[in-house]
Amino acid sequence: MTDIENGGPSAPTRVGPVFTWANGVTFCRIAAVPLFLALASLVASRPGIRPWAAAVFYAVALSDWLDGFLARRLNAETNLGKILDPIADKILTVTGCLFLAGPYWAGPKIPLYFVVLVILRDVLIVAGGFLLHRTDRAFVPKARPIGRVTTFVNLLAIGLYVIGPPVPSPVLAVGTAAGAVLLLS
Repeated sequence: MTDIENGGPSAPTRVGPVFTWANGVTFCRIAAVPLFLALASLVASRPGIRPWAAAVFYAVALSDWLDGFLARRLNAETNLGKILDPIADKILTVTGCLFLAGPYWAGPKIPLYFVVLVILRDVLIVAGGFLLHRTDRAFVPKARPIGRVTTFVNLLAIGLYVIGPPVPSPVLAVGTAAGAVLLLS
């Protein structure tokens, strides 16, 4: 593999403009999380809102692909984007888990072990990234395939809780297994 494929020093990353299309999508993803929470909190009094809450959740989750696509397609990858993108994922995942396990959610609750696994995984990733950055100021996080799969499966499982009846055990098991694999890797 070349340095570019490994995200090494010669990888095309711009330090320049902060306001790229990709970063704009990422900022919108973060800003849309409160909209999801507002809609999800209304499900108890207005069950017809559940599909809208699910649609916002999945739109935010799927826009993760869009910001990466735009950054690569427009050659607009930035260090800020490489940091904000995973933070946006973690905000959506952790917020979704905590809300769907808490008292304000009218639907089936996410099991506590799933919430703990997701939060533990994200805390370890953020703490590890922070420590690596402190020892090497040039360090910029790079997503690994196992991390992408784990995020996808976790968001899928969380979204299924928003959609309706309890998530089938195999889906939750896959999400839990993906989280465990990432914790061990």
